[in-house]
Amino acid sequence: MYTNIIIPCNNISEMELWIAKFSEVQFLGIEERPTELVISMEKDNPDIELVLQQLKMSETVFSLETLEPTNWNAHWESQFEPIVIPNPIDDTPMLYIRAHFHPQRPEIAKEICITPKMSFGTGHHATTLQMIQMMSQLSFSGKSVLDFGTGTGILAIYAEMLGANQILAIDYDPWCIENTQENLQTNDCKKITVLQADHCPELIEPVDIILANINLNVIQDNLNAIVKSTKMGGKILFSGVLDHDKELLQSSIENAGLQVTQVKLFNQWLVVCAERA
Repeated sequence: MYTNIIIPCNNISEMELWIAKFSEVQFLGIEERPTELVISMEKDNPDIELVLQQLKMSETVFSLETLEPTNWNAHWESQFEPIVIPNPIDDTPMLYIRAHFHPQRPEIAKEICITPKMSFGTGHHATTLQMIQMMSQLSFSGKSVLDFGTGTGILAIYAEMLGANQILAIDYDPWCIENTQENLQTNDCKKITVLQADHCPELIEPVDIILANINLNVIQDNLNAIVKSTKMGGKILFSGVLDHDKELLQSSIENAGLQVTQVKLFNQWLVVCAERA
């Protein structure tokens, strides 16, 4: 059984603030509807009480609904729309992301097929979209990559599509691991290894590029390992952080010995490119 916590929201900004507020909660999925945010959790998840307590303290009106597990995937599928991500330079169609039940778009050169399920990462959220756009501006040809917090595996899949020859995709959630493995098979990926872990390992052989689309707290907690796992001159893309934490994120990155080379903002969400100098 699953519990949906439904929070009315007036705009996207309000939704993003609630998502950031519950960034450390162990939820199964978050759905952004036109006028409300839906946080889905297992019914026996102790974090439900934490979420409800914070909502009550903020005097926010909310509602609860129970969802049968057999209905979950069908619900996601009914809500999941295909998306075309534009090239950040000339705004032309760059990548088409769809589920297996959507039609193909052969006029778009690159396509990723993602089964939605319970994992984060379909290209719709500002963080995933910006990560993909910034990745398109880096050279992945022949590079080694670590995707820390892989979700659906979408960024790892795109890294292989861009020419990376060795990719390690990590997530702590067994649902994400299962979903990633399914999506790798669907997209005929050959260069990606999947690992379940609740932290960033200090790799024996550092990689060329690290993708960290997670949240501020996880970034800060794992920053030393992230840096040590990056080659000198390697690139790290950080996302999952709201604009009001920009200075905190940048100072944490710079204090860890990294050089910030690019910062972009979309719908109040940041993506930061840094280099290990």
